[in-house]
Amino acid sequence: MDKIRKKKSDDSGTAQDWLSTIFLLYMGTLYPLIMHDKYFDITLTKYKAFEVALCVYAVLMVLAVLLDVFDGKKPFVMFKYRKSYVATDWFMAGFFVANVLAFVMASDKMAAYTGEEGRRCGLQFMILAMLLYVCMGRGLRLRKCVFPAFLCVGSFTCIIAVFQYVGIDFLGIRDGLASSIMDIYISTFGNIDIFASFLCVLIPVGFGVGLDDRRIYDGDATWKFNWVKLSAWTAVFTGAAATVVTNADLAYAGVCAAAAILLLVSTYRGRIKEFVELMLVMSLGFLAVSLLLKTTPESIAKLDGISNFARNTELIAVASGVLAVIRIVIYAVSRLRLSRKDSNGNTFNRSGKISLVVCSVLVIAGIVCAVIFSSVKADGIFRFDDSWGNYRGYVWSRLVSTYKEFPLVNKLFGYGNESVKSIMTAGYYDEMISKVGVVYDNAHNEYLQYLVTTGVLGAVTYVGLIVSAFVSMIRTAFSSSDHDFCACIAVALGIAGYAVQALFNLNQSLTTPYIFLLAAMAAGIGRRLKLQRK
Repeated sequence: MDKIRKKKSDDSGTAQDWLSTIFLLYMGTLYPLIMHDKYFDITLTKYKAFEVALCVYAVLMVLAVLLDVFDGKKPFVMFKYRKSYVATDWFMAGFFVANVLAFVMASDKMAAYTGEEGRRCGLQFMILAMLLYVCMGRGLRLRKCVFPAFLCVGSFTCIIAVFQYVGIDFLGIRDGLASSIMDIYISTFGNIDIFASFLCVLIPVGFGVGLDDRRIYDGDATWKFNWVKLSAWTAVFTGAAATVVTNADLAYAGVCAAAAILLLVSTYRGRIKEFVELMLVMSLGFLAVSLLLKTTPESIAKLDGISNFARNTELIAVASGVLAVIRIVIYAVSRLRLSRKDSNGNTFNRSGKISLVVCSVLVIAGIVCAVIFSSVKADGIFRFDDSWGNYRGYVWSRLVSTYKEFPLVNKLFGYGNESVKSIMTAGYYDEMISKVGVVYDNAHNEYLQYLVTTGVLGAVTYVGLIVSAFVSMIRTAFSSSDHDFCACIAVALGIAGYAVQALFNLNQSLTTPYIFLLAAMAAGIGRRLKLQRK
């Protein structure tokens, strides 16, 4: 009885856990769909939706903790936190301090606080991010309903995007947009690059959840489906189709990076069958959207960049067939017992280290081949100039030059939160208008953005936050049960997908909350499992 009571005491944060679960469900289901005046105020609407929900979550969390304290209980982690620090904690704290110092350095304090000169990622947003981390990073029991709910709603946003691309806006959210900019706005996230950022979280999370080694359908039971795995397949299928219609090359960068990591993880863990299944599902998603676009010539004519591959339906069909054959072969040899169980009952490849090396070589070879192919077929993709990457080359080169001229104190602590617009306007306004036709308010590279606005301190701690959260989840995954393994890998791949697309995209208040949410989840899951082992 004493042991049972002790266990209940350790789980005394039940109300707090449910609050975290409810907030996760909100961010995974309602938040992606929230809109007010269609696309016309979407940035501010999403920001307010995140801010209000987070503040309610934080207040209720504080009340739940106080109730436990007054009731004589010790909320899980609360009194053990100092004994369970993880590297992510220090980097998150450092990044927050960097943003506070950047605010001190800013000439326009109000703009630096609200972020109104940029994409609403000022000090106010960073306070919210820190609040989120403190609430969720204290310890998180991730319930099974969270990821499937997110994947299902994410699939719906992908379906909206695909239908919009072929001219079927069944929700009417494009009404009122000028025809010249209609194709730039898509789904419930607005700008195609921002929606691509969301896909770089959705699809990788689907990859992780899809590593579940249980069958999609248990033939030994009547109509017993693995709904969790089915939701992952649905998200990967619809996400692949949506990736094509975004016409955003950065989406492929994030998804391919996650797929490469997935290959290494699944090989070492003995789940290459699940990896092939996921790649087959993604290929079928590409095939489906290619066939759909062929029915509307005006739609397929709009394909641009890497998405041009969707014009070749036959090639995609052959690739899908090859993956299907590989899956059949794997099933045929699955009885050869090429895997083993460790002391915890987890599955590993018998030759895991050798297979990992082989797959690593294949991944590197694939990257080299992709670079060579891109150099031949996409002339100029590796020739960096002002027009590179839809004029990303222009803003990158100007911001780097400006940063080099910063005084030492600004190099260390930045020019001020969301200050890119003032920097570019002061130094290059006439040139921007004549050469590009727009005034840049963001670097279109999150790491460069933070380097300029929050200095070396901000850039280094932000990278540290991402890397430490990713590494923490990978380490935790390989020392956890099969269920926790899939959850940890899903979080890790979501972080990786976002981190890679961030090289070419902008931080904003629509999808940037997800990277801080994933980092908080990584800290919370890792901390809880770490303390439970003690």
